[in-house]
Amino acid sequence: MINGMARPESRENSASRTVDFLRRTGAIEFAQQITSGERAAPSFEEFRDYLIRLNGIIRKVPAHKRSADGRDVHLKNPVETIGFPRQEDKETLLREAYEAIPKITGGDAKYLLPAAINAVHLFADGNGRTSRLVHFLLREPSPEKDRYAELTETLGNLGRYETLDVNPGEIAEEIEYVVLARHGWTFDEDGLPQQLGPIQSAIAAIELKRIDGTSTLYGAAEEFFNLYEEGALYGLTALYEELHESGIEEVSQDYNGAKRISPLKLSKKLSEGDWRDLTDRLYELKKEHVETLIRIFTEPEKYRVDDGPETIRERFVTLVEKQS
Repeated sequence: MINGMARPESRENSASRTVDFLRRTGAIEFAQQITSGERAAPSFEEFRDYLIRLNGIIRKVPAHKRSADGRDVHLKNPVETIGFPRQEDKETLLREAYEAIPKITGGDAKYLLPAAINAVHLFADGNGRTSRLVHFLLREPSPEKDRYAELTETLGNLGRYETLDVNPGEIAEEIEYVVLARHGWTFDEDGLPQQLGPIQSAIAAIELKRIDGTSTLYGAAEEFFNLYEEGALYGLTALYEELHESGIEEVSQDYNGAKRISPLKLSKKLSEGDWRDLTDRLYELKKEHVETLIRIFTEPEKYRVDDGPETIRERFVTLVEKQS
């Protein structure tokens, strides 16, 4: 004990415990089966259950408490807060990514599956570690090294997974712009989103503090505005598609020469059901974002960076491999 607290598990013990689980369960062989062909591959349910076990081992969660427990999880850093798809959509999206493997080149599974795990955040914690470990297992084995010994060394050196971080946030903007173009946004000469119908600027954020917190509509409205802060362009898209051009004009107000959507006007115009519809539509855009991530691997030639020669898939792979 240290000052009445349990002594933290040593790096070596943590590495040994995790690798022991991987060795006992034949993790490398299991990973190889995933890319060996549609008939030989484990079912999605087997893959999902293995992920739950793996994530539980990483987090030291007792076996009887392990689950897909990522409801309402958010990733916070000093710059932004990142939200993820609705919990009810997460397993569907992960299944879509898993079942897309026969449609892509075998080597791309080591990018798609870890990226999808990161993108949906199925668990309350340890998603990044789970994702990086899956990437390590799916990479082509080195003939000169024992894979489990290599993993033990990696885990023990710095006490964390030093495997490559297959983070879809690296191409989040490129994917977002694909989705926005699909929903009618126009772009300026620099390739930045410019306008959707009458929408040229954002919500008047200063008004958010003036909404009556005791209003019966506040809970439903607050959920939408929280999601808006995580992704303003998707929030504006949801507003436009729910209210249409005439409705947007009704709830807009001039602020120093810039027309902005007024939260105060919105709160007077929309019912609680309207706010829920808005939130549902925004979550559909989040779902579409992950579906587009999957498509950049199944149909890479359709998704290019700034309509240039480089595909988004190629950019992502390059960014991941630059870490090595």
